[in-house]
Amino acid sequence: MPSGVDFVNASHLIVTLGNLNRAKVHGMIEQDLGACNENILLQATHEGLGAVWLGFHPIEDRTLRLKEYLNIPDYCIPFSVICVGYPAVESQVCLRYDKSKVHFDRY
Repeated sequence: MPSGVDFVNASHLIVTLGNLNRAKVHGMIEQDLGACNENILLQATHEGLGAVWLGFHPIEDRTLRLKEYLNIPDYCIPFSVICVGYPAVESQVCLRYDKSKVHFDRY
């Protein structure tokens, strides 16, 4: 678990699920859920909240325990849990831009 993450005291937990019965394009559900999670994290930050994405899928023991605990049906994949709340401490911005990793017209 990431340091400083206290999901027990988070004001809200969001469980993102992939419903296999409603998926438009099978095999792409992970990409859709990843984009969904990123949008949730961006909006939480925009609202002045802290948020962290805790991965569950594809780790089978994690997904099975979450499915049992929340009574999630078999046709749904528990992809992640996002903890949302007011941060206990303000985090510092960490700039990781590395110009040497940006390529134009060739690799």
